[in-house]
Amino acid sequence: MITVLMAIGYVMQELILKIRTKADRKPADLAELQLLKSQISPHFLFNVLTVLCIIAENIHETPDVI
Repeated sequence: MITVLMAIGYVMQELILKIRTKADRKPADLAELQLLKSQISPHFLFNVLTVLCIIAENIHETPDVI
């Protein structure tokens, strides 16, 4: 019983520590997230356009089956 209470206390203490740490780093994390989003966006767009071009080429190459 005592072990269970100690484990619950430890988990709660770690959770509170994580919440405080996240609150302290929030502006820096948001800036980093925006930077990563700006780097990913062009690559994502390029990949989507490439896939669309491949699909368009395959549509013209497939024979008509009726």
